[in-house]
Amino acid sequence: CDRSTELSSSIWKRDFVCVPLDHIANYDIEPDFKDFPFGELKSSEGVPFEIRRGKSVYQSANEKKTPFSTRLPLKPTVQNPSSAYFVINAGDAQLPQSGETIGRVELEFSDSTTQPYDLVLGKNIFEWAVNDPGNLVTKPVDGRQVVRIHSGYNTSGNDSRLNALEIPILRQNREKSL
Repeated sequence: CDRSTELSSSIWKRDFVCVPLDHIANYDIEPDFKDFPFGELKSSEGVPFEIRRGKSVYQSANEKKTPFSTRLPLKPTVQNPSSAYFVINAGDAQLPQSGETIGRVELEFSDSTTQPYDLVLGKNIFEWAVNDPGNLVTKPVDGRQVVRIHSGYNTSGNDSRLNALEIPILRQNREKSL
């Protein structure tokens, strides 16, 4: 991975290419975690992520609630990708919202075509502060495994988790640049 990254996404074919998020980082994540895992982390499948001290990316589905942008462009140049991986979690992910689309990742290719990927609470995105008060969505509603990057504690002493999301690149987009 490129050592200049903060929370990073990995886009890969056979090799991993870490994409720096410095230009869109907007939130100091360190105060929320007791033992945040800075440095290189790998998912259970061996996908590397580089996490440095500093800011992470925070987005809100409700612009009225926060000043954070809902559209944050990344400009990687990766030839012939087969998958894209992101460290991604939800906050205040209430159980009544389970099954709802709470966001979207949209991949744009060199020919300007896009591949949208909906973030569905309880399917591919989950609460990071696992034991905080409330009815929070902390695991898949369908019982499948989550790709966990890190388990630790938040500043309240409750369990916290970082999860990875894989977005498979559709066959018609694999011969393009992302």
